[in-house]
Amino acid sequence: MNVEDYVGEVLGQRGHPNSFPGELVLPDDLVVAFSALFVAGEKEAREYGCNLIYEESRSELSRSRRYVGDMNSCPIRTMMHWENCADVHCHPAASIGDVDGYSPHSMEDFLYFSEQTHKPLFIRFVVSHDRIYAAVYRKGHTLYDAQGIDELRGRLAFEIGQYFKSHCPVGDDERLEAIMKEQEKARLVGEDVNDAAARVVIEYKRRTPGLGEFTAEATTRACKQVAARYRFGFYARSGTYTLARVD
Repeated sequence: MNVEDYVGEVLGQRGHPNSFPGELVLPDDLVVAFSALFVAGEKEAREYGCNLIYEESRSELSRSRRYVGDMNSCPIRTMMHWENCADVHCHPAASIGDVDGYSPHSMEDFLYFSEQTHKPLFIRFVVSHDRIYAAVYRKGHTLYDAQGIDELRGRLAFEIGQYFKSHCPVGDDERLEAIMKEQEKARLVGEDVNDAAARVVIEYKRRTPGLGEFTAEATTRACKQVAARYRFGFYARSGTYTLARVD
């Protein structure tokens, strides 16, 4: 089903109250725009994003201005009106140490739906390399539970952290020493010590075999759990313009 038709039927006709389409087909201009977000984000090791607004007169999704985040998040402005029925942001990969780690929604991305629960529908897209993911909230059907999602967030962070610790080529003490040395260099030249620490962590993440792929796989499993437990629609790209629902 074309994603713009789906949005129109939900907002205009209150359609699909208790179900999600098997597929969401994206218009080619959205796919191109999503890809451009990832290219920019991967180049600069930061997340970029924008809001999507449903234009009823044209039955199209238009894009807001681009928002700039950091390596872990993107502060997309929340709009209160229903026509702001979606947003998109990118997840950088190799540039933040997750080599081949083209991850879907973080648990923080699901927690963000708390700002959208007054709307009949909200779709959060994530793009990472050639992969596009979507999480769909439906008021009256989705069971948003911040505590439950946050518990999954903690488990996922622990799982990824344990993989990193057990597969990183150096131990905790050596990593900490490297971070402290880099931070001291930063202080001497007036640089941000947090940026200095991040550079060291990114380098060790890159040197950890399989970390990016493990992160993507573990995050995908967590997304499936959220979708099944709390009745979100969860989609992943299965063709050039098609996202298939993942159970």
